[in-house]
Amino acid sequence: MTATASEAGAGRPDPPESEDGILVAPKAAIFFLGALGGTQAVDPIIASTALVKASRGLAMEGGMIALAASISTVVLAATVISMGLLGDRIGWRRLLIASLMVSVVGDLLAAAAPVAELYLAGRALAGLGLGGVFAASFAYVRIITPKNKVPAALGLYSASGSVVLVTLSLLGGALASIEWRAAFLIVPVTCALSMLLATVLLPATARLTGGPTDLLGQVLLALGIVGVLVGISHLSQGVSDPQFWLPTLAGVALLGGFVIAEQRVESPFFPVAVLRNPLFLGAMAAGFVYNFTQSSTVLQFSNLWQYVSGLSPMKVSAGTLPFLLVGIIAALLTGRLITNGLRNSTVIFVGGLLCALGGFATLLHRPGSGYLTLLPALLLLGFGATMASIPYGGLIVKAASGKFSSFYGPVTSSRTTIGQIAYAMGLALSTVMVDKLTTGGVVTRLRESGVPPTRTGTALDSLGIYVRTGKDPASRLAEQTLSVAKASYLNSFKVTMVAVGLLALLAALFGATVLRRGAAVEAAADAADTTTAEWAGE
Repeated sequence: MTATASEAGAGRPDPPESEDGILVAPKAAIFFLGALGGTQAVDPIIASTALVKASRGLAMEGGMIALAASISTVVLAATVISMGLLGDRIGWRRLLIASLMVSVVGDLLAAAAPVAELYLAGRALAGLGLGGVFAASFAYVRIITPKNKVPAALGLYSASGSVVLVTLSLLGGALASIEWRAAFLIVPVTCALSMLLATVLLPATARLTGGPTDLLGQVLLALGIVGVLVGISHLSQGVSDPQFWLPTLAGVALLGGFVIAEQRVESPFFPVAVLRNPLFLGAMAAGFVYNFTQSSTVLQFSNLWQYVSGLSPMKVSAGTLPFLLVGIIAALLTGRLITNGLRNSTVIFVGGLLCALGGFATLLHRPGSGYLTLLPALLLLGFGATMASIPYGGLIVKAASGKFSSFYGPVTSSRTTIGQIAYAMGLALSTVMVDKLTTGGVVTRLRESGVPPTRTGTALDSLGIYVRTGKDPASRLAEQTLSVAKASYLNSFKVTMVAVGLLALLAALFGATVLRRGAAVEAAADAADTTTAEWAGE
């Protein structure tokens, strides 16, 4: 049958609840869905790896390079909730296949682009398409999985995504070092194969027709997200810089307008009431723990190894592998534990606690220490962050499958937007903290070593040249500055990672508290999500 907006429970993901049902999720399908999620995640990583050579080959400069680095993720975050609405309307398999096609076209255009403008257009298309790919892959987990098996399925989903992420990012790095255009063929080939597998592994779904379009709400939400993300990306230039506060304030104002508009419109496309739901609030907290910790850890450990240890990009990538690999174990284990009865609130708290311990574990590292002294921190941070990712997804699915089931697509797709904002905050805040602490430490150490204040500016300029070019210092003052900068940077790194861990713990405490106080709401959602529905062919 074809669902309509007026039907009770229209659009609900209600597969059979027992192993005897025809829609019980095969592991191959869940692994495939996770691989799709990993493909979306690896695309910006490959693009970042290839950006240096691509920017030179296409004669990009300044702001054009910055735009090239972020355009796909900004487009993805701004449109993914609308993609969720589209998935409800046309059917999730149709959305998935169409999105895979758009992703193929986008990255092929970027790979073949003779000029920067076409490269940017390709990357924007890739972001649009991969947003739909992720929205569909995540939504399908609940559609084909019995309710009591969702946490375990999400564990396999996350583990599969991590395997694909690690494998394709290493392949992308290897190809980018040879020819940057070749690196952009990885995602199109993967997406083309996925189109074939989708028709074999995934069932067709019913379509929710006649529901709200709410174009004003969609536009306000998209522009608000763009403003916030663009503003956060310029936080490193200082809070007083117009490039930070102007788009940020505009974005917040637009998001405020979106909330007001959705409350007043007769048929909103997104239920803003879900923002007060304990399940959704708990998911947001878990999403912060996962994304904020992940972005801060990968960026700051990578910078430490490049700037202080002088490691090559390939060695830096290898150095972060334990963080990613332990996440595979954490995802599978956490999914099983929640399926067997462990509370989401407990998982979020333990995940945040492990992140905090990981931040403090960086204090074990000393100047001249080897890689192994950082390994405990990497393992704790990776395990803790990934633990939080399972209730992050599971709680959003549960919220979308209860009283907000008629908004299933937009609510489940909001997971990506939440993640992108938290991820951007991790990059920006950790970078600002390290930079400010390092600069202050360098100035203090230079003054203590007898360098007059009149030469401090020259010393900092020489440090900036080293960071941008990697060239060894050419003067005695520059050598002295670099020496004290490395020591100061290490201290700043450790203080920052402790702060990252503590922020993750605070978010986890908030999430656990909200969930425990809203236990009655969670129980009500479970009780409401017990019916079955027929998922008609497309």
